[in-house]
Amino acid sequence: MVSITSERKPAFVEKAVCTFLDNMQGTLEALSEQAFSEHVQCVATMLLEAPHNIDEQVEAHWNTIWEMQYSFYDKYKVCCSHSSIRGVVVTGGILKTCPTW
Repeated sequence: MVSITSERKPAFVEKAVCTFLDNMQGTLEALSEQAFSEHVQCVATMLLEAPHNIDEQVEAHWNTIWEMQYSFYDKYKVCCSHSSIRGVVVTGGILKTCPTW
């Protein structure tokens, strides 16, 4: 179980979502922008609102995504800088900014 103080939560969430997105590279493809955005928001919300069972909830969400059996790398590129999320660059000239918390 992971417990996070309110002071550490924002930085932890940013790092966790960056890690989450990095881990998906090369594994998902053809996710619509809306579906992708919803997954990112879902993970971020779980991290913010359920700090005492983060591990279980995020793992369950990851498993749902892995089950889609798509390749991710060609469609999306994730840009993270230091501990903050810079945004998600979608190929085709569309810029999708990550939500701010």
